[in-house]
Amino acid sequence: PGSGELRWANAWTAELRNVDVVTIYGRPGDGLMERAAAKCEAELPPTAAVVSHHFDVPGWERLLVQDVEGLKLYDLSRRGFVAPGAAAAMRQGVAREE
Repeated sequence: PGSGELRWANAWTAELRNVDVVTIYGRPGDGLMERAAAKCEAELPPTAAVVSHHFDVPGWERLLVQDVEGLKLYDLSRRGFVAPGAAAAMRQGVAREE
């Protein structure tokens, strides 16, 4: 048994370097999922997991390890790389929010 901590934070300003699991309640069509993916790619440790409720994370098809009734589990240890331009896309998205 271990311990855990649940945090409620602003997705765009939260520090993710020491996070094991991120849950995304996103939506397609407006770039939100792409921005969330870019932030996760730039900041999460290589062993982290991302859970998305209902919507696919674009570009992460090979990271998807389980999909149970729309609850999608992505294993970032399978990526082996950071997608080109991910950090730049995340910075542009954050700048638009400010």
